[in-house]
Amino acid sequence: MKTSDMQTIDLQKGLGKIRFGINKNELIELIGKPDEKEQEDEVESWHYDELELSVSFEKYDSDWELLTLSVTDSAYTLAEHALIGLARAKVMDLLTVLNLGEMEYEDLSENDDDKQIAIYIEAQGLSLFFDNNILQEIQWDMQ
Repeated sequence: MKTSDMQTIDLQKGLGKIRFGINKNELIELIGKPDEKEQEDEVESWHYDELELSVSFEKYDSDWELLTLSVTDSAYTLAEHALIGLARAKVMDLLTVLNLGEMEYEDLSENDDDKQIAIYIEAQGLSLFFDNNILQEIQWDMQ
C-alpha cells in the first residue's frame, strides 16, 4: 500500500525509504515480495502491481544491489509535482525550471498512430516515457 513517505522521487537517493544500493532482502522488508520477477543475465527486475512500481537489481560480487526505479502512478512526485498523466509541454516546462541538465529526445514510435517519445537527462539518470504526449512512466538510475 502506498504511503506519502514512499512516493517522493529523489533522483540521487531513490524513492522515499527505498534507497539505491539496498539488497533484495532489504527491499522485501520495506515493501514486501514482488508480484512478478524477471531475470536476464546479471539484472533482475521486480514488479509491484498495486504500487505501480518496478525496480531492477544488478549482481555485484555475491549480492544484488538496487540500481533502477520506475513508477507509473500520478501519486509519485518529483520536486513536489505529480508528473504522470501530464502533457509533455507541462512536463518540459517543469524540467526547464528544475534545471536538471541537458535533455535528449528519442522517438520510440513504431507507427504513426501511436506516438511514443522518450526524454533522457543523462546527468540525473532520468528517463521519461510519453505515449501520445502524455507522461506514462518515470525511470531513474543510481548515479
